[in-house]
Amino acid sequence: MKNIFIALLVVVSTLAQAQKNNAKTEITNSLNQYSKMLEGGNVDSALNIMYPKFFDFFPRQAIADAMKAVFNDTMVGFSFGKFDDYKLSKVVKDNNVQYALVSYKMQARLYYKKPLADNPTQEQETFNLAAEVLKQQYGEAAVTPDFATRSFGLTIESSMFAINDPKYGNKWWFIEKKDDMKEYVIDKIIPAKVWAKFSKGKKKK
Repeated sequence: MKNIFIALLVVVSTLAQAQKNNAKTEITNSLNQYSKMLEGGNVDSALNIMYPKFFDFFPRQAIADAMKAVFNDTMVGFSFGKFDDYKLSKVVKDNNVQYALVSYKMQARLYYKKPLADNPTQEQETFNLAAEVLKQQYGEAAVTPDFATRSFGLTIESSMFAINDPKYGNKWWFIEKKDDMKEYVIDKIIPAKVWAKFSKGKKKK
């Protein structure tokens, strides 16, 4: 009997580890796909990887139009880089929905498509002002100005939820975890206790 009990423990432990590894692999694969869509500026495809429940509260078409407007702006250009140096938390389950937190860095680029002013001095002043605004928003170390190309390299650090909800199929979806959106998503899209759990403690790979 003792040997059978030990064997059962080994099986349960092995299955649990396999589930953990499968979740990590599946999230990573979905994350890489999402990253490629954003990097290529494929707005509609990228939105197909966002958690569908999000669009019950935020109109998909309005978000698509806003994102396309950024890419098609005649004065300022923006390009996403790949998700880099990301870490995955443990998976948390609530009401049969699985959640994990992805903490990541992204190298992005913001650039001007046209001259900023009629003369070099005014252009430099305008460029420097834009650099200061970006440094206040992202942090001084995260902004690399290059006046010669009228561009700024940006290191963006953020996090997002990876969500596997059986209601929308057996796959992982993503939405950003931003404090300024908290009041709009708590207990509508993300349970409050899940948000709280991922707002403290260290994230593990």
